[in-house]
Amino acid sequence: MAQVVGPYWQFFASYLGALGSFFSGSNTVSNLTFGGIQLSIAQELGLNPQTILAMQSVGGGMGNMVCINNIVAVCSVLSISHKEGFILKRTVVPMLLYGMNAALVGIFLM
Repeated sequence: MAQVVGPYWQFFASYLGALGSFFSGSNTVSNLTFGGIQLSIAQELGLNPQTILAMQSVGGGMGNMVCINNIVAVCSVLSISHKEGFILKRTVVPMLLYGMNAALVGIFLM
């Protein structure tokens, strides 16, 4: 995928981090899982590795917004029943917008 998008990887770097934390429930695990891949992509494409790795970490925070583990925990604490899907749908759009803003900042930092 990195070869396809080439120098525009900074648009996708945060979303890869989000994917990792969405599945794992942890920004740390997302960084451990995808940090090496992000570093390799940055080096291969000649992008600033620090910026791409920062985007990975930002993406991990984005993924926590929509992480099922966190949504279930919030519903449990607030005694909300059967609203997990609704909450997930309501948080996906802000996460996507957050990712676009992160990409713009990443481009500015490159």
